[in-house]
Amino acid sequence: MVFSWNRLKKSLHSMPSLLRRFAIPLIAMHLVNVLFNQTMIYLQEIRMEEKSDNFIPQMFAVAFIGFLFQSLTKVISTLLICYHFHHQTPLFKFLKTHTELGLIESLRAFFKSILWGFLFIIPGLVKMIRYQFIIYFVASSAKYNAGEVDALEGSETITQGRFWSLTILVLLLATCAFSLNSTRLFFDAPVEIFMTEFFGFFFVCVQGIYMLFLFQDLLRAQEQK
Repeated sequence: MVFSWNRLKKSLHSMPSLLRRFAIPLIAMHLVNVLFNQTMIYLQEIRMEEKSDNFIPQMFAVAFIGFLFQSLTKVISTLLICYHFHHQTPLFKFLKTHTELGLIESLRAFFKSILWGFLFIIPGLVKMIRYQFIIYFVASSAKYNAGEVDALEGSETITQGRFWSLTILVLLLATCAFSLNSTRLFFDAPVEIFMTEFFGFFFVCVQGIYMLFLFQDLLRAQEQK
């Protein structure tokens, strides 16, 4: 159920239409994340060269602001994917309604997982796996919009009985994303960075589409029980 070659092919076939419609905002958000990543690499190299901890406050500030921007861009990119496939309302109205909710639910899931991780490490990791679909609930669930289901609880419900297969999927996606995350500065290896980020951008888009289709299948299976 979690792994599906047909779902992957459907995701790849859906990429061109998504990019024709939302290439500019998706690329812009990806470049913002690249900028923060490159800034962190630069500060780390300067710190290592000077063998000084004076850059730690700047690194902390960049990491914190980067985390907030990455959270926001992840929410918006996921909402754009959901909007492309399932919504006919005006785009601005859709984003205005769902962006704040998506960010709130994402931060709720993150800090709740961190809290569980502080108390019990394994349950914290379990929560992170089970909260994979909260933004999709915000964007695509009629019950969530009607206030009949909590996004975190809904995501946990549809992943019941599929935890291990979902864990393997998340680990595979995380491994691919990590392999496409360069640790070199752009000016040191421009071709390498460009190619890495080029494939990284397409990987993120395909991943978002695949997870949307998976969410729909899991939700349909849950409703049929």
